[in-house]
Amino acid sequence: NNLELDPTGRPVTLHRGKICRDNGVAFECRDLDTEVWRNSTLRPIAVEPDGSVLIASLNLYRVSVQDWRAAWGKAGGKIALKSVLTRKQVGGEILAVVRRPEDGVYWMSCGMELCRMGTNGEIRHFGKADGLPESRWYDVTSDRKGNLYARGLKAVAVLRAGASRFEVLSDIKDLHTLRRGRLTVDRDGMLLV
Repeated sequence: NNLELDPTGRPVTLHRGKICRDNGVAFECRDLDTEVWRNSTLRPIAVEPDGSVLIASLNLYRVSVQDWRAAWGKAGGKIALKSVLTRKQVGGEILAVVRRPEDGVYWMSCGMELCRMGTNGEIRHFGKADGLPESRWYDVTSDRKGNLYARGLKAVAVLRAGASRFEVLSDIKDLHTLRRGRLTVDRDGMLLV
């Protein structure tokens, strides 16, 4: 469902209720000890600088690096999820999350808007007044230049580095059929939808 790199450059992913990491030889997977997976189909992740993993699954959860290491130390170990933010706290379902490395700020979907969680935990909502059309946002990502991209049901929007308003890049009528589709920025800075 999602693939990110941990601080050592090794892939981390979620697959069918398991969290998996590259141990240098193969992927090792451990069950997540939670009921979250029964109610959610989207599970975007973001890896923090310490190796902890944030999971957007209607609410925002964290798998701490300590719990991660403890589960890998024993066969069949399950990993506990800890709640970071609930959809009630941000006013809607959290379906996507990204951490921008240049400023340590988290961006996530929150209902029909996007939210930014600062390093102090303060939440700010972005919506129509900020140039962002009302939509359920399924993915957020950023590029090396500091631009933030969001993909909703019918639009792709960007908040350019240093800008205060979002700009709609495209209004795609059939984008809603690709709810699980991801935004990716290639090495040359080209946005792939």
